[in-house]
Amino acid sequence: MLKPRRDTLEAPQEKPRYVIGDNVPWNTLWSAEQEISVKPCVFAGGASATHQPDAQGQGRPLFKTQHHVRQRMCVRLLLCSVCGKHTPPGDCVFFPFRLGGDQRGAWLMTESPVHKACAEHAQTACPFLKGNGLQPLTFPGESEYEIAPIWDEQRSGVVKFLAYKFTWEFVRSVIAPALTRRP
Repeated sequence: MLKPRRDTLEAPQEKPRYVIGDNVPWNTLWSAEQEISVKPCVFAGGASATHQPDAQGQGRPLFKTQHHVRQRMCVRLLLCSVCGKHTPPGDCVFFPFRLGGDQRGAWLMTESPVHKACAEHAQTACPFLKGNGLQPLTFPGESEYEIAPIWDEQRSGVVKFLAYKFTWEFVRSVIAPALTRRP
């Protein structure tokens, strides 16, 4: 009986520990991307903005921190923060996280929309979403928000992130009722 040669046996492929779009959101900052510089940014309308190198997948993911450029791309282009692909109307939802308000108290949010399937996945994969009871809401049309800069507190006149600033009518009729229904 012939025995297989040891050098021809293939080792089983192990799943990588971190998979972008599966257990790491697309806009997450990685440890190899932490250096910050300031450059004009097309996603911030050409304004000076914080810039980080693009070394996605290198090092370890820093889950509580968004990559500045990818965050601005997601907000400006309506990219899904989980998988990085465009979120078309009808498949575009968001979790109502509130960043804060402007001088008039407007609702500001730096989280970009996600696909419905990505939202469902995030609710089971993300420790923060698992425990807070937030349900995704349908992302509004362009008439219900504007995009506003979030300035870097350490660098005067430099954009750090972009935020959606929702109209009061949208906050009153959609977001506020959803938050009062939370378990």
